[in-house]
Amino acid sequence: TVIEQELGEITASDSATLTRRRAPSTLVCEPNASYLRPYDTIPLLVYINDDQGYPVEDGLQIDLYVTPPGAGSLPASAITQNGMIAFEYTAGGDVGNILLTAQYNGALSAPSGGPSGSYEIPIQAPEPHSIDLVATDHQLPGYGTATTQLTATVLDSFGAAVKSVDVKICVLGDGDQYSNPEWGLVDGTWCVTKSTDGSGVVEAVYTAGYIHGIAKIGAQVVPSGDPKFLQSVIE
Repeated sequence: TVIEQELGEITASDSATLTRRRAPSTLVCEPNASYLRPYDTIPLLVYINDDQGYPVEDGLQIDLYVTPPGAGSLPASAITQNGMIAFEYTAGGDVGNILLTAQYNGALSAPSGGPSGSYEIPIQAPEPHSIDLVATDHQLPGYGTATTQLTATVLDSFGAAVKSVDVKICVLGDGDQYSNPEWGLVDGTWCVTKSTDGSGVVEAVYTAGYIHGIAKIGAQVVPSGDPKFLQSVIE
């Protein structure tokens, strides 16, 4: 007796998804600032590739460190997504170089620790980049009695205030040489030096002199910098 059985026809196929799991091999840090000021916060990226140069899988924990310890704040770790991690670092109050390090120490790493990537960033005190001088009144009568307030503002290259720097404000007369009192006085003298406050500001009072014409007043960061002249008309 012969029994025949029809096996049918293949009409569909199955598929399987294979996940490649290779250990991280290189970590490349990409800060977006060449230096920071105390207490600045910046976003940072770290790209993580395997030994074939491909981005690692999502979900790997990357540990984060700053040297010296306690020099600012950052998360203890971050999780990979699309072959990278993103986090923020906030500088501390001290100046000097800090080293940011990202390291993989997971199950696929060697017993002595996995690969790491580092980047050194200087923390610098704000440096003066510009000075601006304004007066509340640009036209004054003469006779040595009329006054106007002068305000000098010092900013760094980020446009932030620079505090605790010395600014010299001087009456320059009708030229670039320091004048005699006939062209007026700043805080009772021809030249005064003051330190900027927390807003990067220095204030002084200009008193008109006895000479009719244009008096020039210059503000300059000490010890260097070019004065920016503010013309005040006295009639």
